[in-house]
Amino acid sequence: MAKLEKPSNLTKYLWASGGEAVEPTDDKKLKGWMVEVDEEGFTTALQNEYKDRARVKRKEIEEGGFQIDSELRVRTDEGSQSRLAQLVTTINNDPDVTSIDFETIPGTWVTLTPEQAVMIAKTVSRHVQRCYSWCKGIHKKVEEAPDDIAHFLDIDREINDFGSDEDEDEEESLEEDSLKGD
Repeated sequence: MAKLEKPSNLTKYLWASGGEAVEPTDDKKLKGWMVEVDEEGFTTALQNEYKDRARVKRKEIEEGGFQIDSELRVRTDEGSQSRLAQLVTTINNDPDVTSIDFETIPGTWVTLTPEQAVMIAKTVSRHVQRCYSWCKGIHKKVEEAPDDIAHFLDIDREINDFGSDEDEDEEESLEEDSLKGD
């Protein structure tokens, strides 16, 4: 087989059979170009894709709110997490605080004791930490997965299922009567 010399400007031409350089058709230009990657490049791209999926799912569940008990759901977006942390700081630094009016979700207000507010903050913090720990575990599974698509399919199922079981034993919720009372 003859050795073919490629031109230095490959951005404009596509190699055709027999070593003849031809310009791609407009149709091919519109469809875009796909770069062929080697096996290692494919594996790296697949790992990065699954890690990104896990990050997106973590953030979705982390910031999607949390059911404290059968009657109380709280927001867990970044702003709400920050407000809860600030509330705990205030409670810890101001012994005169005896009650806190707290909007759990838009339009739903409760009056909490300082102890109840701290318990909510701890529960939300545990929820957030559970999300991060789960994501770290997925990243580890992705990195350690053999180059076998079946393992990635299992990881895919785990990513899709995360958060669908909020009542797991891992989730520490507050006892319903700990939040009762105004």
